[in-house]
Amino acid sequence: MIGTALNVAAIVAGGLAGSHPRWRLTQPREQQIKTLLGVLALVLGGKLFWEGTQGPFLHALKLWGLVLLSLMLGKMVGRLLGLQQASNRLGQYALQRLQAPGGASRRWDQALLVGAALFCAAPLAFIGSLQDGLHNFWFLLAVKAVMDGLAAQAFVPMLGRGIVLAALPVAAWQGLLTLGTRALVEAGWLSTFAPATSALHLVCGFLAVSVAVVIFEVRKVELANYLPALVVAPGLARWLL
Repeated sequence: MIGTALNVAAIVAGGLAGSHPRWRLTQPREQQIKTLLGVLALVLGGKLFWEGTQGPFLHALKLWGLVLLSLMLGKMVGRLLGLQQASNRLGQYALQRLQAPGGASRRWDQALLVGAALFCAAPLAFIGSLQDGLHNFWFLLAVKAVMDGLAAQAFVPMLGRGIVLAALPVAAWQGLLTLGTRALVEAGWLSTFAPATSALHLVCGFLAVSVAVVIFEVRKVELANYLPALVVAPGLARWLL
């Protein structure tokens, strides 16, 4: 739960910093931090790739093929479910709230809804919580924590200090995902050395690298549509490997 705790603390800190002009980060400093976050996402994604491919060469080759199949199937399922469209709608809703007249946009309930929509639906919330629950790899959530803290700071002038309330749904959602993953591990559904876990590492690594691609604005990636691969990959690994 370290990652979720950091995320909650960062949102609160960002909301408090945004309330005091002297505490706000300058645009150049924010850009430097975002660049660093992109590099960290690449490094962490590479680490997950490395951990997922440990073992004999042929086994690793089979695992990569299975993961590529899982990503394709996951994207098909994501498109059928309209996950990216739903994510885009959440973003549009948040943008509308941010652009609303000051009297309406600074309500505490509106700040809570906007923050919850943006912070809980982020792909890093899913993959970071899974990795934290799987083997206490909370570093992806640490990256998300800094991103959310910067966002909370930027939202304060438009939404007010109520943005700090978004820490509550973040704590509940990511905590549930983390504890749920740990329950699956303890029940034997996911083992540290099982092919299912290796497949999950590779999918999470792909999504982490994709987050870096988005941060660096190299290209747009339909991250939400790939999320079903987090379920498909371990399932196929248990079935085929």
